[in-house]
Amino acid sequence: MRIKIKEKRILKDIISQKLDIDLSNDISGISIDSRQVEEGDLFLALKGDKCHGADFINDDILNKIDLVISDKYISSSKALLVENSNDFLRDIASEFRKKLKLKIIGITGTNGKTSTKELLVRFLKTKFKVNYSKGNYNSTISLPLSILSFDSNADYCVLEMGASKNGEIQKLCNIAKPDIGLVTNISEAHLEGYSDFSQLINTKLALYESVVDNNGTCFLNIDDINIKIKGTDSNMETYSCFDDSADYFGDMSQIKD
Repeated sequence: MRIKIKEKRILKDIISQKLDIDLSNDISGISIDSRQVEEGDLFLALKGDKCHGADFINDDILNKIDLVISDKYISSSKALLVENSNDFLRDIASEFRKKLKLKIIGITGTNGKTSTKELLVRFLKTKFKVNYSKGNYNSTISLPLSILSFDSNADYCVLEMGASKNGEIQKLCNIAKPDIGLVTNISEAHLEGYSDFSQLINTKLALYESVVDNNGTCFLNIDDINIKIKGTDSNMETYSCFDDSADYFGDMSQIKD
């Protein structure tokens, strides 16, 4: 994965302060894939399940990039060693998000995350300038990278949030600080990584908890019995296809074959 940096000065200042260095050049992009690096990139060497990004550094890559950040030693004047590369990525994305004066919309759920995001983006784009995560970039690696690719003069940012194990939505919310949250649905699918279904539910509903903490707005699918917000006076909007008492009601009887 590679992202293009639009707000070069902001990112340069954040990295300079974080590493206590004076970067002489702007960063044109960030790559975590050695096959995708371009001139002037920062290569972020991350530890994967089977290998480490630092193992793929060679002279050709070093001639292209301006900087390598890794938690594994690399013998190069362009390389900087950090304690944990993944934590470094999340830290700079969190600092970058603080510079964005826009509304962030977080979307999670078992099904329909990407479709809901794409529909919402198309709608918002008719009136506003919108940043959004591409494809299904919704993990603890791809989501912070997506945030770093955004520009600061947008009105809204729409982020898809995925979780493969307990607590990951909270980690993403700690970075993104969403102002608006929507959980599409929660079902007993993709239970790998969870001790039981209730743990999966709590992981997904962490999005609402974060939005409430930010005094934001939660959109609630009241057709799904697993989606609830407890003990809050937050700004809450409900929607339904079966209950016409919802704030937004989709009357399925009007749909023709």
